[in-house]
This record gives sequence, structure tokens and C-alpha cells, in this order.
Amino acid sequence: MLIQRLLAFRVINHTITTNTIISANISYLTDKVFGNIQ
Repeated sequence: MLIQRLLAFRVINHTITTNTIISANISYLTDKVFGNIQ
């Protein structure tokens, strides 16, 4: 049970981290694109 809980936590943590990185990249790219337009 404990191992399953730890694995589930790792998967959730990994997903959150990945989503954060993707969001940061999208924000960066958006800033770059709109920065070039202005």
C-alpha cells in the first residue's frame, strides 16, 4: 500500500512539474512572439 501511494504521488508530482514547465514555455514563446510584433 505504501509503495503504491508513493508511486501515485510521484506520478502526480511529475505531471504537475511537466504542466508547469509547459506553461512556462508557452508564456515565454507568447512573450517572444508578441514582443517581436510590437
